[in-house]
Amino acid sequence: MRSSLAIRGAVLAAVVVTAASGHEKAGVAPVDASHCPADHPIKGYTSKQSDGGGVFYTPDSSVYGKAKAERCFATEAEARSAGYRAGRGEKSPGGERSRSSKRP
Repeated sequence: MRSSLAIRGAVLAAVVVTAASGHEKAGVAPVDASHCPADHPIKGYTSKQSDGGGVFYTPDSSVYGKAKAERCFATEAEARSAGYRAGRGEKSPGGERSRSSKRP
């Protein structure tokens, strides 16, 4: 009985810490590997090079049709707040297209 209470307390503490730290999973699940719901059209893909974030693609992107969807967002702001950055071919807030992060 005592160990059961300790486990429940640990789980509750983890939920409280997650909620307090804002690390809840943003966005929604995709319809399938390539498609997002109409009300969350921005495709988020987890990048192996980033710490828990990833890249996002809007329907205006030149690679949107090829991009995989692991998480879907309603707005670019929602994707950015979840730790995602604009993928290649996306326009940055300054109007410039982002480029690949690979160096020659």
